[in-house]
Amino acid sequence: MGALVQWSADVTEHAHIDVIKNPARSGKTQNFDAQICRYLDRQEKCRLFMQATTMHDLELCGDSDDGDASDGEEDLPKSRGITDNGKFPTAPHPYRTFASSTTAFHLSSKSTVTNMTVDDAAEMYGLSDFKPAIADYLRDHNHNLTHMIGGRRQAAPGCQLPFHHIQIWCKMRIQLYSSYDSEMLLPSQALHASPPTAKWPFGRYDSVIISSDGNKDWLRYGLHAPLDL
Repeated sequence: MGALVQWSADVTEHAHIDVIKNPARSGKTQNFDAQICRYLDRQEKCRLFMQATTMHDLELCGDSDDGDASDGEEDLPKSRGITDNGKFPTAPHPYRTFASSTTAFHLSSKSTVTNMTVDDAAEMYGLSDFKPAIADYLRDHNHNLTHMIGGRRQAAPGCQLPFHHIQIWCKMRIQLYSSYDSEMLLPSQALHASPPTAKWPFGRYDSVIISSDGNKDWLRYGLHAPLDL
């Protein structure tokens, strides 16, 4: 069964290894106190330097945007409202936080795939109707129409798009309001969707249920609205 939590020495023993044993073994086994302090100081400087260079490369300007590093306490709908109101005019464009009345989506600053043709993306994910689907979405968006997920494509398979290359995000964060309390904002969660590989021929992804009717949101209509998996 193992030791009870309050009687276990695992935490203190692990800390003893990280801050005492490993630093002591890395030097000349002399002047242990000064050697350990110097080791930990240099280790912290290296960690801070790595963090600073990573933030600079991602152009975050001090705001970490790693989808896996979040503790889920952020307010994504509020973040979207702040950027839309122009309170941060220097924020990177295009904005990477999108929100509806019930759901907010947040993309990391750096995409997984930065420059891929539409045809290559369709082949990688096995989406034969990828280009017509994009064309239908752009048509509905330009005419302020609600785009329905699924169904028959209106555009032809060989249709032309106003662009040839796209960016792909394999992970994102999503945040919802509680279905029991419409004023309670739930912690954000990460969603992953990796393309097919030799080991995973159908890819690896998290399943979500999406309401395809913009007039019937999840909080009010629940599972009675038209849904897609």
